[in-house]
Amino acid sequence: MTVLSIHVFASAGQRAGYGHLTRIAALLEAMRGMRACDVAFHTAPDSDLKALAPHAGRVLLCGDPARERIEDRGAMAIVDDYSIGSETLRRLGGQGLFRTAYDDNGIRGDNPCEVLATASAGEARDAYAIPAGALHCLGVEFAAIRPQVRKARGRSAQGAGAVTVTMGASDPDDATALCLEALRGQGFPLSVILGPCYAGRVTEKDAAFGLATYRAPEDMPGILAASGLVVCGAGMTALEAACLGRPMLLTALGPDQERSARALADAGVADYLGRLQDLSPGDVRRAAAALLSAPGKLERMSRAGAALVDGHGAERLARAVLTAYDAWRAAHADH
Repeated sequence: MTVLSIHVFASAGQRAGYGHLTRIAALLEAMRGMRACDVAFHTAPDSDLKALAPHAGRVLLCGDPARERIEDRGAMAIVDDYSIGSETLRRLGGQGLFRTAYDDNGIRGDNPCEVLATASAGEARDAYAIPAGALHCLGVEFAAIRPQVRKARGRSAQGAGAVTVTMGASDPDDATALCLEALRGQGFPLSVILGPCYAGRVTEKDAAFGLATYRAPEDMPGILAASGLVVCGAGMTALEAACLGRPMLLTALGPDQERSARALADAGVADYLGRLQDLSPGDVRRAAAALLSAPGKLERMSRAGAALVDGHGAERLARAVLTAYDAWRAAHADH
């Protein structure tokens, strides 16, 4: 049996967050369901190795990905790391690797690769430069949603559920605290999901004051599914909440999320609060009160989110990548 060798360049932890790992892990699981794979993760020394290990046969620390030399011609490289630029992608191609690259909102700009995945909401094809003949998997239909999220769709809340605040793995600007300041004492159940690297003002001790607090929970999809409203950034969590049919209030935690947040709002999936640096607790409180007092709008958001993100994007992307890889291998059979 032929085994596909895959080299993944991605990190997870305080610096990089966990969204890249979440979508890479979902893509790898889908690919393993279609083909035997041997996966090596090439990651930064400050990565959360415990989080990476379940998804890789090997985890290799690399201080400078630009200097990595991979002696594995004909293998596949999957790159989901903003620190890896165009020149490194070219170098990987020169080493005889098939390149699948993730990018978001044109951060990398030029993407010399065989497959480009841009699966956030609101992506524009003209924001990216890719070689002629390369495959561009564009839009949320290719969003690599975890199977656990898809399985939780049937557990989604009916009617009122808690308002859940979740702002990513580290939340360095403490959007969590701002949102809780806004939403506490407003007469509805409130919960918060703290990421594994969160070091802000909110702690598990806040549970003593009537706040349901979860730190890096294993069943995050179940908690989101039971929520009546999710307050979050416009990254992977927003796509997972949409898949679960959960209405959302969104903020852009960084410039790379602004386009996605606006697109999800335009699709009727969420209300967009604006950029985090422009928000006050009063803005969040008023928006939540207005939305919670409009059950018809909440129901429309729920239906729109579940229709927009069906949870099968990882399988679509895996099939597209493997089909493109097989064609590339056939064209390079004599090389």
